[in-house]
Amino acid sequence: MSTESHILVIDDDPDIAKAARLLLERHGMRVSTAANPEAAWVLLAGEPIDVILLDLNFARGRTTGEEGFTMLDRLIAADARAVVIVVTGHSGIAVAVRAMRSGATDFVIKPWNNERLLTTVERGLALRRARLETAATPPVHDGILLGESAGIARARDLIARVAPTTAPILVHGAAGTGKTLIARLIHQASPHAHLPLVTLDAEAADAAAIAERTAAAAGGMLVIDHIDRLPRAFNGVLLAALDGIRVIATARLDRIGIRGRSAKTCSTGSPRSKSRCIRSSIASATRWCSPAISSRCSRTAMAGRA
Repeated sequence: MSTESHILVIDDDPDIAKAARLLLERHGMRVSTAANPEAAWVLLAGEPIDVILLDLNFARGRTTGEEGFTMLDRLIAADARAVVIVVTGHSGIAVAVRAMRSGATDFVIKPWNNERLLTTVERGLALRRARLETAATPPVHDGILLGESAGIARARDLIARVAPTTAPILVHGAAGTGKTLIARLIHQASPHAHLPLVTLDAEAADAAAIAERTAAAAGGMLVIDHIDRLPRAFNGVLLAALDGIRVIATARLDRIGIRGRSAKTCSTGSPRSKSRCIRSSIASATRWCSPAISSRCSRTAMAGRA
């Protein structure tokens, strides 16, 4: 087994974590351990992990597995290609079946058989390699949303709800609030995760750049950075090139601000051309906030067409 394989064991029992680490290290794997989900996220944010062994209970006396299921949901939302093996000593098969339905790739029941655990992890590594090989771009290892505030929780919930859809999305917020990170997380959890995530800088866009970027994103997803700064002359050019492409637009302005700017941009022409021009600003996209760093943004309404 390659020493490049990196396993993360998330278990509050130090003896269990040590036993798994010693076994897997003897077979050439690199192993990191975390006693709880919070410690695990720190490790996940720092470097790529190939397989995660996840215990389901962390607080003393708890046997429902809810803590582990919450962590499982977050892991899958952060990386649709994650390989998570659930380790449980309570409720046996019933809990394991629920975990598989929630996105786990396999399970091991404590106390485990060493050969069974090793085989399960090796199978997980093979699955991880296969998932990455089918992707057109490497996984985004820094695409993790850290924090436990109400704003962060809302952001995670929105990502989980909108990512599987085909709706265009507007992510707005001040500089440094994590708009690009949000776009990456949506892509990772979307049906387009196996396709390239293509980015267009609207502020510097011209006809050639729009044609190149939209062609690269055909059938997949396009992130349009700074949609509120798109040169006026290229609104129609961009709109015409977006057929068959799912759009995530980022802006410092909110939806109302973008709509107002677009209305000024489209002050001439027929009502039909004005309407098309306004929609090209992505102001008609699903509207939600980007509290990736700050929890000040609390509105999560879904807006209709402009």
